[in-house]
Amino acid sequence: MDNQLQERRRFVRTPVSVIGSLTADGRTESCSVLDFSQGGAKVLASEQFAEQQPITLKIDGFGEFLCELVWQNDQHYGLCFRDPEQLSSDSAGANPMTHNIVGLDPF
Repeated sequence: MDNQLQERRRFVRTPVSVIGSLTADGRTESCSVLDFSQGGAKVLASEQFAEQQPITLKIDGFGEFLCELVWQNDQHYGLCFRDPEQLSSDSAGANPMTHNIVGLDPF
């Protein structure tokens, strides 16, 4: 990743491999969550979504997250959580939810 982009991010992204779903405009599609942070996620989905569109990301066992689609590249989508504070962090600044997702084996 280019250093400028890394410097702009408020939260460290953690690579993950979990199955989730995206809901927008009344339709729900499955997706693969590829990375996750307190501020957002990168997902892979076969369906097309419009940028700036409100989307709900659901990860079974972890919750639902209101997001905005901020970028797309082919079937990869960057999601920004509308309320990053909904994910609590411990005193060291690490996100317990991220640690739980990293340890999950969805297959």
